[in-house]
Amino acid sequence: MLSLYFYVNQEAVVEIFLATTSQEMSSSVSKEELRGFLRALGEERETFRLSEREVLESVILIGMRRSHKVIGIAGVRKRFGLPVVFVAVKSEYQGLGVGGRLLNNLHDIMREKCHFLLLSMVTRNVPAVRLFESHGYQKFYSTEDRSCMIKSFTAIGTLFAIFLRILF
Repeated sequence: MLSLYFYVNQEAVVEIFLATTSQEMSSSVSKEELRGFLRALGEERETFRLSEREVLESVILIGMRRSHKVIGIAGVRKRFGLPVVFVAVKSEYQGLGVGGRLLNNLHDIMREKCHFLLLSMVTRNVPAVRLFESHGYQKFYSTEDRSCMIKSFTAIGTLFAIFLRILF
């Protein structure tokens, strides 16, 4: 399995840079392939609620492929000016470390770009809650339906996390 960096552009193609231990290779994937992944994901379960437009408008979008098929994506989008993270992995690849690897790569990129990352997720998606908690995310708000979490990279991010926990 190789980590792929998908940089969404305005063309009909999403540029990808495959990061391997020995070399860098460039490739491309069509937006149709990405749309197919999102459609298949939507049919599998209800817990991934981002629209295609929201995914394609991400600040950064990374993904993973296996056998020339996208099996998972992670990204950051802006919501009310704040960085909000999302992860989606096809069901047959869940529990195999794909989501964790995507999150690690995303954190490596975003650590230099922001103080913290936020996320909102379906509370009943226990495996996803565990994944994010194991990668340093902390709940600051939770209901029966939704949980909101934050991961801090800097002291400013930590102060914002404290503020959110006090606020909610």
